Amino acid sequence: MKKITFLLFYKLNHFFRWVSEDGWSDWKALLVIQVLFAFLILSVDIYIKVLFKGSSLIMDLPKAYFIILFVAYSLLNYYYFLHEDRWKMYQNEFENYPKNKSRLISLLVLSFIILVLFSLIGAFYQMSLVDWSKYR
Repeated sequence: MKKITFLLFYKLNHFFRWVSEDGWSDWKALLVIQVLFAFLILSVDIYIKVLFKGSSLIMDLPKAYFIILFVAYSLLNYYYFLHEDRWKMYQNEFENYPKNKSRLISLLVLSFIILVLFSLIGAFYQMSLVDWSKYR
């Protein structure tokens, strides 16, 4: 699992370096990973809310707890990926992958991002179908 997350980070970092060479590609990749994780947690929480008609894990938290959790998660991600450039331990291995394998991994990363986005859209759609006035 650790190698997969570093591979996701590497591919996003490589993409942002390809788009623009501004020196912020590490931070952009980290932000995308954080947003993807937040979208994934939010969509799971919405599906739980829809299935159990009202009980929620994340959306019922006070805003202060939510902010504290988000800051803690951000610090953990910073330490995991960027502190002392930990992700670069795997960089040589990832760069030496055959071209076909690298393309397949890029396609899988893109598919994962699209899947998370469609999952969130689907969760909001399912939430819109419920008549919440019955459960308040």
